[in-house]
Amino acid sequence: MGKGTRLRFVKTPGSLPLPDGVSRQYQVFAGSAAGEPELSFDLDKPHMRGTTWVRSPVVNGLVLSCLEKVGGGRWALQTVQGDTVAEIAGKGVLTQSWHLSFPGSGPVLELADPKSFAKQVVRTMLDGETEGLVLTLNQDPVGGLAKQHRSSGGGFLSGMKRFVQGRDWVLDLQRPAMDVASISTGHRIALLALSLSAIVSLEFSSPD
Repeated sequence: MGKGTRLRFVKTPGSLPLPDGVSRQYQVFAGSAAGEPELSFDLDKPHMRGTTWVRSPVVNGLVLSCLEKVGGGRWALQTVQGDTVAEIAGKGVLTQSWHLSFPGSGPVLELADPKSFAKQVVRTMLDGETEGLVLTLNQDPVGGLAKQHRSSGGGFLSGMKRFVQGRDWVLDLQRPAMDVASISTGHRIALLALSLSAIVSLEFSSPD
């Protein structure tokens, strides 16, 4: 893809201690998985069928609450006062699609199965990867979510390094999705929460 915003989701290994009441944790990094994370998602239930806490140096008190546990699931990103910032809905168990909406008027974003798009669009949006989802804004492709290696480069040693380090889910945003993420902290976190709901579902449905 061209120049854009790249956000990497790194799952905390089960071998490391997690906060009390947290069964699974994802940290989000801008660019590579280095430095301090932009924020953390702490899940009390592995399948995101409970409460997910959003922890960040710049925002405090946001939670992602599961509203519907059956089917593709439905979640609300809420403040501690109970105000809804955004809603996320999966479109079914067999349909790989997750929809993000904001109260009142606002952009409509969706992570969709790439099979419904032309191959050239998929190749561009997923940065050459074959495993992932295409991000759309009002049905126009504006990014992608795909598994990517933590390091790049050619040669045998680089290949071995990538194998050892493994892969993370990476959200790539192109304009105008980048502009949506910049409207407010809530919009940016909502986009990350949309990605998280898809990531968790895909990981649990994967045969790996």
